[in-house]
Amino acid sequence: ILQLYGEKKNREYGLILVLSLLQMIGASILSVTMLFGLLLFVYSVVGLFTILLFQFKATSDEILAAGRKAAARQSAVGRPKPVVCRGHRLQFRMVAVFIGSFSTLVALTCFVLIPRTSRFANNPLTAGILATQIGYTDRVTLNGAAPTIDNREPVLHLELSSDFGGNHHLLRGAPLDTYDRVTRSWMRGSSVRRQDHSVSLDQTFWFGDEPYSGLMVEATITLRNNHRRTLFATNPVVSMSSPSLNAVLYNPFDQQMTSDASPNKVLVYRFNTPVQHNTRFTPMLRPRVVRWLSPDGSRWPMVRRDDGYFTYARGWEVEREWLAQYTHSILRDALNEPELTRDFDIVYHRRDYEFVKVLEQHLQTQFSYSLTNFHPRGRDPIIDFLDTERQGHCELFASALTAMCRSIGMRARVITGYRASEYNSIGDYYLVREGNAHAWTEVDCGPMGWQTFDATPPADVAAEHAVDRSWFSGAADLYGHLEYLWIDTFVAYDKETRDEMLSSIGKSIGDATRDEDSFIGGIIAWFGDLIERWRINQLNFTAMAVMLVFICIGMGSLIRMKLIRRKRMVALQLTKLPRAQRRKLATRLMFYLDMLELLERNGHVRPDWQSPFGFATELSRSDQTVFAPVLGLTEHFYEIRFGHRESDPTRQQSIRDLLKQLEQSLVRRKRSA
Repeated sequence: ILQLYGEKKNREYGLILVLSLLQMIGASILSVTMLFGLLLFVYSVVGLFTILLFQFKATSDEILAAGRKAAARQSAVGRPKPVVCRGHRLQFRMVAVFIGSFSTLVALTCFVLIPRTSRFANNPLTAGILATQIGYTDRVTLNGAAPTIDNREPVLHLELSSDFGGNHHLLRGAPLDTYDRVTRSWMRGSSVRRQDHSVSLDQTFWFGDEPYSGLMVEATITLRNNHRRTLFATNPVVSMSSPSLNAVLYNPFDQQMTSDASPNKVLVYRFNTPVQHNTRFTPMLRPRVVRWLSPDGSRWPMVRRDDGYFTYARGWEVEREWLAQYTHSILRDALNEPELTRDFDIVYHRRDYEFVKVLEQHLQTQFSYSLTNFHPRGRDPIIDFLDTERQGHCELFASALTAMCRSIGMRARVITGYRASEYNSIGDYYLVREGNAHAWTEVDCGPMGWQTFDATPPADVAAEHAVDRSWFSGAADLYGHLEYLWIDTFVAYDKETRDEMLSSIGKSIGDATRDEDSFIGGIIAWFGDLIERWRINQLNFTAMAVMLVFICIGMGSLIRMKLIRRKRMVALQLTKLPRAQRRKLATRLMFYLDMLELLERNGHVRPDWQSPFGFATELSRSDQTVFAPVLGLTEHFYEIRFGHRESDPTRQQSIRDLLKQLEQSLVRRKRSA
């Protein structure tokens, strides 16, 4: 800013150009959008023209400074006027196109040979900025403001082999099983993190301990940023593969998946998920707790109380007695069972799924959705939400349902992730933005496994995540799909993609050369059979060499003739005329070329930028007695070329006389010298 508004000389202008380039480089680190890519391309074109013009200005300033230094004191020295030739604008543009094309070729070569790296991934200066681009959080704090829905930055793309979930899908990210009553935050327990297993994705990995026989849907996710290293997926994941991930960390306790890839790397991974998830999915990687029992005759395997799995995602500490009574009263009223109660000490009850559905429906119908800031009045935000406020955002609804289930002994946890509902009809995928972050609840329903429940009023959630469809929607879908292709093709280009691309190109070339039916393979086979077909001996080789030499000489002569003809057309200023008219005038104006050749033999060459009349005037001023015929010949040239005069016998005789007079004058001058 100081440079823009301060007094500027060439040094300051150059500094502004360098600063603008540094700003664009810095912006390219923080942004991967196609719009920025287009702006960067426009900046490159404008910047190239600016640098070329700045070079002209710097040269003009140097000449002006030298002129003022050589002039007498107090003499007014004006800025020098540039000497230009005909078509100088076209020449300038051609120079710019040549430099731009060469720079583009260098840039493409660097792009292909040097894949994207993670050199800025661990930079503390950019880590905070990059982290803000993720729309979900792996720690829910209920004392803060409500989550925002205004951020429209795209996060990921979800492609499905079949749309099994209706008009929206929940992509789970972080399972939060621990509630801190002091900070009033949900987080992932530290003991659970020790259950992470590294899973290799060199080939498709199946998470189940036995093949899944049910109907599955294949999903492909393109994660545009990976700053929190969380992999999003529907629950449960039966199998997984990835072209851009070598391994993932998978936790059989809470089924969270995280990556070890570079935080600024675009990830593409595929997974299979069941269409109907109504039976417990047993992972191949079991938790490290292996002592299984069947408490209370439920025939459901469970570990002893002294094991971590028994207490995982269970229990509630904040006003548990009040919350348990509140929860039981809701169940009794809804199910019309005045004596209904659930034993807190059992992990699973056969009616747990029914109980959770009742609690979910109660929150959806009796509480209202609101994004206004939540102001706790001394009590815990969850208790105050249920007892007093009775309105809030999705994090409060998910927290309330989780707390109610845990207060009566169920195993429950808060899930944060995204709600995918914006469908792109052109690309046939769901586009998820940062504003689509959502929170819901998962409850362990015994033989049915962990089931998903969303206590937030569905109509309000649908309205919040709805996309207005209008006549502009098609254009928006097209732009979104182009941006998706931009991310998938350019931004996601890394070492693995480069190796895969070069390998596929090499394989294609190899297959083409081995296939004699293809064009390239046919040519190679033809040359391979050439010796056998022609039975080439020493005499044949000699004849072929002689023929090749003559062909090269002929091609060289043809090129030389073309260059000479081109030079003549430029000298006669006939390059922009039609071909037929050009040939006709070239025959009539050959005398002017003879004059130029005669002058060149005597050391007088007309510069390309100088007009014929200017050249003749300059020679005549230098020596009127010698170069007077040049003016006459030039007048004839103008009359025929631009005046459309015919070359009649009288004019032809005058031209011959002037050429002879010029030749004699030059010979006399040369002898006298």
